[in-house]
Amino acid sequence: SQHGLRPDAAYAAVSTTARALLGLPEVRVEAGFPAELLAVRGDQLAGALSLAYGRLVVHGGRVVARTSAVREYCDSAAGLDLPRQSRAPRPAP
Repeated sequence: SQHGLRPDAAYAAVSTTARALLGLPEVRVEAGFPAELLAVRGDQLAGALSLAYGRLVVHGGRVVARTSAVREYCDSAAGLDLPRQSRAPRPAP
């Protein structure tokens, strides 16, 4: 990007690189490993994080956060200045 890190570099900075700097072991999505996941819809990191889809966070094998998304659109010719996307957080079950 023009300013800051690319999405993949930013993700690495707060995940694999951060774990390595803290001396923590590598995390894998495999049986027997702790579940520390952020599940998003999308096939590429940048798109998944920038689109307003629901997200699911699993920590220690338990769902700890869940969000849903509502998209609102209006006719731009109407002269209204409404947000194009809004997010409504939903507590974990």
